[in-house]
Formats: sequence, C-alpha cells, structure tokens
Amino acid sequence: MSNCIISDGCRSLLDVILAYEQSCAKHQVEPNQKLLDQLKQVSSVKGRAGCLDLKGERLDYRSCESLEEVLKSVQYDFINLQETELEENGASSLLDMILYYESAAHLNISSNTKMGISGWQALSRLLRQSGCLWRLDACNVPVVEYPVQALSKALLTSRLTVLNLENTCLSGRPLFTLVGSLRKNTMLQDLCLANNQLNSYQDSVQLGDLLQSSRSLRSLDLRSNLIADAG
Repeated sequence: MSNCIISDGCRSLLDVILAYEQSCAKHQVEPNQKLLDQLKQVSSVKGRAGCLDLKGERLDYRSCESLEEVLKSVQYDFINLQETELEENGASSLLDMILYYESAAHLNISSNTKMGISGWQALSRLLRQSGCLWRLDACNVPVVEYPVQALSKALLTSRLTVLNLENTCLSGRPLFTLVGSLRKNTMLQDLCLANNQLNSYQDSVQLGDLLQSSRSLRSLDLRSNLIADAG
C-alpha cells in the first residue's frame, strides 16, 4: 500500500488533481500540464502552498472555469497570471474565484490588456473584499479610463500593502484619479510607479501632495520617468 493511500493529505491532493481533470473534460479543454506538475509538488492542501505559476499560459474562459476545482481546495502565497491573455469573461470569473476562496496573498496580473470592464470590476471587488491579499502587480497594461476608476475606488478600502503599477500609462489624469484615492488610503506602504512617463509638472505636484498627505506610504519607486530636479 503506497504512502499516498495512507496519508489523508496526499489522498486529498490526488482528489484535487482528479477533480481538475474531470473539470477540464466537462469544459472541453486540455488539462494544463504546467499546473499538474506544480500540483504534484504541493505537500499538503492544509495551509498555503508556495506558488501557482501560470505565466505565459493562455487562459481562455473555459480554462479559467476549469481552475475552480484547484482554487477551491488549494490556497497559495502567490498566484502568477502574468501574460495569460485573460479576456473579459475569463478574467471576471477567475478573479471572483480568487476572492471567494481567498486563493492568493500575492497576485500578478501583469501584461493582460484585454480584461475589459467586467474583469476590472472583478479585480476591484477582489481588492476591496479580500482579507488576505497584500500585494498586487498590474504592470504593462494601460490603467486609464475605466481601469483607473475601478482601481482607485478599490484602493479607498483595500488592505494592500504593496502595489506595483510599472508601465501603466499613468501620466496626467489617471495619476490625478489614483492619487485622490491613495491620499485616503491607510494601508499601502510600497508603491511602484516606474516607467510611467511621469513629468516634472502636474505629475510631480500630484506626487508631492500624496507624499505629504499619506499616513502609511513609506516607499515610492519613480525609476525611469521624466521627472527632473525641478520636479
């Protein structure tokens, strides 16, 4: 008799893998081999596993739906969804799952440019309501118009302590909108705004106001911007 049959933790993990494979069949998608390989490295479904790394794996709506069988059973310190080509319905569904099951303490959704309004609404809900999410990376995606409105609304009550918005086209009105919320935020400690073409004029004024009014911010990363000594 194998150790996996004896161990409750191991048997539960095998159940998760089987449930995921059955969910893939139901949604008519191939099981993601990268995910299966990582699941086999999880030592126990009790407590948080280290990392679910799906960077570069294309996740359409059906692929996202099939992931629920994993997320409902295994919580992670870090879920990496960078460059997964998330589209509106899939992003909305997946982010709602991550919220419902409190699946991630650190989430990376960088380089997903097609999340749409529903996807950003779901991200906003996640940021407002999650009790465990402490870090978000949302780089290399335009955070303008509706996305910056959704993000700014969420930051009024979010528990995030680290936010990485590198290369997100924030110069001008988007930064004005973001800073308006961050001035009222009492949790965020580390903010990265690198490579956003922030200037020495209006943008610097907004950042100065933020630094003066923030009660929690301790680190502001402004690398690779257009801010000169005058700013």
